[in-house]
Parts: sequence; structure tokens; C-alpha cells
Amino acid sequence: MDSMRHDERTANTRTGPACTSSTPADLAQIGRYKLLGLLGRGGMGDVYLGIDEQLERQVAIKLLARHEGPADVSDRLQREALALARLAHPNVVAIHEVGEAGGQVYLVMERVDGVTLRTWLAEPTHSREQILGVMLQAGAGLAAAHAVGLIHRDFKPENVMVGVDGRVRVMDFGLACAVDDPQLTQSTSSRLILREGTTTAGFGTPGYMAPEQILGAPQDARSDIFSFCVVLFEALHGRRPFLDMGPLATREAVLRGQIVRVRERLPLWLDRTILRGLLGDPELRWATMDALLAALARPPPPSLRRRALRGLGLLAVATSLVLAAIPAVDALSQIAAHDRAERLAEEHLETTQALVRAAEARREPGLAAASFASFVADPAHRATRALTRAWRLQGDQLRAAGARDEALRAYGRAYLEARP
Repeated sequence: MDSMRHDERTANTRTGPACTSSTPADLAQIGRYKLLGLLGRGGMGDVYLGIDEQLERQVAIKLLARHEGPADVSDRLQREALALARLAHPNVVAIHEVGEAGGQVYLVMERVDGVTLRTWLAEPTHSREQILGVMLQAGAGLAAAHAVGLIHRDFKPENVMVGVDGRVRVMDFGLACAVDDPQLTQSTSSRLILREGTTTAGFGTPGYMAPEQILGAPQDARSDIFSFCVVLFEALHGRRPFLDMGPLATREAVLRGQIVRVRERLPLWLDRTILRGLLGDPELRWATMDALLAALARPPPPSLRRRALRGLGLLAVATSLVLAAIPAVDALSQIAAHDRAERLAEEHLETTQALVRAAEARREPGLAAASFASFVADPAHRATRALTRAWRLQGDQLRAAGARDEALRAYGRAYLEARP
């Protein structure tokens, strides 16, 4: 929690409370909660093991660090905590109470019996399917936060708990902000703490931050999607996707979109799904966490993909026959449909080009070729200017690479596909 500097098994441990006996000198009791000992310390505050003396249950109590500066900082933190308290979701650590004591905002949270995702991933026995199952649950927690207008801004393995009951919970929304919070546009680059495993000055953890978060640009749910895909890549490959030689090198790699090469190959659909979430331009990433989770949960089998492509082709033929028979007054609807197809094809081409660049940066020409082939084979792109442009761009790249014959063939396809 908040990159806590203590044993990985923190406030929520499988073997019992791994805490020290120290409590705040001036705060051993908060209302009906008795503080038993320190569980961990992080940039946003300290977490203590506590006892709810009224309900006779253990809880985790987080005392947010005192902030110097504008008086509304504490108010903002409390408002965000209250928003989280209203967020009831099985994949988000529950907030039982929010208040202020001794000049500090505190959060009383459920105590989870389990380990952090970091510790869980260190066990070498988990299959790809098990990892995807855990990440889907964590993603559902983020999606629930996004649904109420909150973004996490510090999603990483340390901020996910895997319970002994198999339930996964996202925790430590200490950096969370409402999407309309002006804090989201505040520059962070000058406040970056260049020490691995620490948060920036309240704004994230190097290695998991989206480019816009590094640069202090406006952030939204797609920033969390980027961080989620960093964690998913790390969970499946055992390392983060960007150069890991210190925060400065990582920062440059993230901003340049330089994804490392990995030995283990994932299924093409899974690799493409993750890479799309890691694109530098938020507009090209998955638009929502729900869309990303749907792609991860229901990969189309190859046979169904081929069947769907054939079906779309037949549907296009049938549609053209029907349209030929309708009165001319409906021509406007045909024009609108064509314009919509052109727009969607252009958006898909932009995404495909970004995926190709990412694959080339990883020196994986096979993945780049597959991304291009998938675009040109899609029946939805037939008779569009985007398809012509795709073949022309392919010809330019082949010619620059010295592949003259292949370039001529690509230009020939561009000519055949060209439409006035």
C-alpha cells in the first residue's frame, strides 16, 4: 500500500498481523477503534492494525499524512475518501468509515486475509488462465471506480490484494481523483521522486505511470488502463514492458513507446489487446476498462473469426442487392452508412499503424505483419479510402526497406482498391 516499506504481507496477511507494536504517540484510540500497531508506512500515510471494539472485528486504519499548504487539500482527500466509501464493489477494498482525528484524515478499511498481487505472482505455479482471472477481477474493481467518476492513478501489484478466498480487491485509492478535479492537470514532472518503488509527490509510481501522467497532462480512465496493461504485461512476462534501468530511463522509454522484447510469445489476440492498452496516445487505447475486460474475457476462437469474416462478406453482398431495389429517396442513408464506414476504417487504420510501430520497436516483424494483414483482410474496410492508403503506406515502407518487388505489389493493390 503506497509502496509500503515493510514485508509484502502487509495489513492483509495470510499468516496473521505482521505489525510492530508502535502506535501514534498522541493517537492510540480513534472513536471505537483501538490501534494495535503499525502495519506499514507510505507516501500518503501510515496504516495500522486496529480493532473495532463495537463490532469486535479487525480493521485496517489508514492515517493520511498531514499536508502543508492550502486548507482545501485535506477537504479534497476527505471528499475522495467519502466517494470511495460509497463505492460498494466486491473487487474494491471496502471503506467502513471516514473521519478526522488529531488533525489527520483517517480511513477505516476492511482487513483482507491474503497477499498482495506482487507476492502472489512470485509463486511460480500460476497458469496464464489463472493470471488472467485475477487481473479480470482487479480490472472490474477499477471499472467500478471509473463508473462513479474516480480514477486510481497508482495501480500496481502492491495495490492489489489476492484473498485466500480467491477474491481480488483493488486497494489504496490514496491518489484517486475525480475526473473533473483540477489536480489532474497539475504538472507532475517537476515533482517526480526518482527512486524506484516510491510514488511521485502524490501522483503515481515510476514504471506504471501513463505518458500523460508523467508529463502532467490531463488524465482520465485511460490512464488507469495504461497502468493496468503494464501490470498485466508484467504478470504474464515477469517484467514490465518498458526499459527497467532506473526511473529516468523508464520515463524516457514510456514517452518513446519503446516496449522491450520478450522471449515468451503470447497468443496474437492477447498480445494485441495488451499493446493497444500501452499506446502512448490515450485516444488510441481502449476507450473504457469495460471494453478492455471484454476483449480479455472473450477472445474469439480462430474458427469463429474466419466464419464471422465470411458472414460479413455475404451480408455485404445481400445488403447491396437490397439497396439496389429500394427507392432513390433512401440514397441518403446509403451515403451516411458509407461515410460511417470510412470514418471507422480510418480510426482502425490509425490504431493498426500504432500497433505496427510498437511491434517494430520490439523488433517483432511478424507481429507487425500480422497487424497489417488483419486490417486489410477485414471486409468492413472494403471500398474505403483507408484501405487504399494502407496499401500505399505499405508500399512506401517496403520501398524504403529495399524490397522493390514487394513494394510494387503493394502499390498495385493500392491502385486496384482506389476509389474516387
